[in-house]
Amino acid sequence: EVAGAGVIDRIWLTIQDRSPEALRSLRVDIWWDGAETPAVSAPLGDFFGQNGGEMVRLDTELLASPEARSFVSYFAMPFRSHAKVVVTNDGKAEVPLLFYDVDYRLTKVPDDALYFHAVWRRERATQGGRDFELLPKVEGRGRFLGASVMVQSNPAYGKTWWGEGEVKLYLDGDS
Repeated sequence: EVAGAGVIDRIWLTIQDRSPEALRSLRVDIWWDGAETPAVSAPLGDFFGQNGGEMVRLDTELLASPEARSFVSYFAMPFRSHAKVVVTNDGKAEVPLLFYDVDYRLTKVPDDALYFHAVWRRERATQGGRDFELLPKVEGRGRFLGASVMVQSNPAYGKTWWGEGEVKLYLDGDS
């Protein structure tokens, strides 16, 4: 938790237990400037792109897990007066070891700087004829940085379903 204006430049984190249960039951929440609702609230594994229930090597411009043992975020996250990052264990199992490093700079933040937000959604079973909404409709100025999507097929299909589908993205009044 930090007071003042600044930017979180990097978050590094690792945990001893990297089981599917731990990846989903640990939750990261981030608040900006005294807001009541967190701008980020997601399972730890999902937030860091490890949403398949197991750690995998990942190396992108914004997220990384170079050896499939840690979580790294390079998202620039500006705040104007206050920032708070919390990891909560919502599971039943104890998490014996959690190591973290949140790198931030206290600095003047431009008036037009955008806040960082992340949305996490899950549907256990989709319904035919109804689209699964990755991101609810958002209004205002902003930038879409991407999505991490994981699909588990119904076990009834065995190994016969290959994940066919489509993604629709509507921006700036598209229909």
